[in-house]
Amino acid sequence: MQAAVMTINDLDALLCTSLAKVATGRMEPNVGSAVATIAKTITTIRTASDLEKRIEALELQAGVGTVRRIG
Repeated sequence: MQAAVMTINDLDALLCTSLAKVATGRMEPNVGSAVATIAKTITTIRTASDLEKRIEALELQAGVGTVRRIG
């Protein structure tokens, strides 16, 4: 299944909208919490992926290290 890719701005807008909906009673707090948890997970994975790519590029530039793959 192909999922839509959300940018950081998309995630920010989603979280702000969710917060407003929870605050006004148009969204259940547990749903807002789930949205926040998923957004945090996406951000964490993207950060780890970015760091891995940057480390790999530096290692290649320095001529050290091996290619690491998670999974």
